[in-house]
Amino acid sequence: MKKWQAIVINTDDVDKLLTAIQDNKDKNPGCKLINYWQHRWGEKILNEVKETKRLPYGFVGDGWPKKTDQSWALKHDTYKLSKAFLEHDCRDIGDAIYQANIISEYLVNKKGHIYIVDFGSGYGRLAIPFIHKFRGMLTYIGIDYTACGLLIAPQFVEQAIDAKVKQWDDETNDYKSYDFVSLPAWNIHKLYADYLKVDAFISVHSIQEMQPETINFYVRIMPELCKKNAIFYSINIESEDKKIVLPSQYREVFSRPFPINRDGSYNEKLSKIK
Repeated sequence: MKKWQAIVINTDDVDKLLTAIQDNKDKNPGCKLINYWQHRWGEKILNEVKETKRLPYGFVGDGWPKKTDQSWALKHDTYKLSKAFLEHDCRDIGDAIYQANIISEYLVNKKGHIYIVDFGSGYGRLAIPFIHKFRGMLTYIGIDYTACGLLIAPQFVEQAIDAKVKQWDDETNDYKSYDFVSLPAWNIHKLYADYLKVDAFISVHSIQEMQPETINFYVRIMPELCKKNAIFYSINIESEDKKIVLPSQYREVFSRPFPINRDGSYNEKLSKIK
């Protein structure tokens, strides 16, 4: 394990990654970017990583490495997930502890190998507490189409929790033996494997940054990929054109304001998929 400040990001394959993203543009509705990521912000992050080889400022929540008190999350750590982290004074760590505790309640009694799919997984921070608690019994699949996420997430997760990681360009179909799989959106068809049925789907601060067509695509395919009583957990700011409209296969368990580190009108929702 490493402190986040010590994690090093290798950028040797950035050009290869950017070519792959361009070659797979519009392959499916997940292969679309809003301008925020396609131009200014995505380029800004990549340039910073190329220069520093470190986690980029702004891609980690609340201006990391600025330290913020996370005692509320630590007091609500039912499953002792804070042990997954060497430090506990970062907003994204507090969020991860809280969010993983909520989701773990629906996973602790699962039998067989557990699969989690995270739509728009960013730099992979939410994978850390799950790998800590369920190591060897769980594979966390981070789906992304941003260069920042695909480049950083597998390297971050591997170093932060000593995880066995499948890189974004690894074409092998063996997922079960990995703790974390970085899956480009253009390869989402690989989730349609007989052995791979998903227990939990996640979208944290990602649906709010997707095209409406992409949102509808992910909502449609989740029931095709899931185990019985799988869950969909989301924390997003929903606008009229970015509203999550769930069809009848989904049964809402709760919908409420997100209670921690709140700097916007984030709504926390959990549904079970029939």
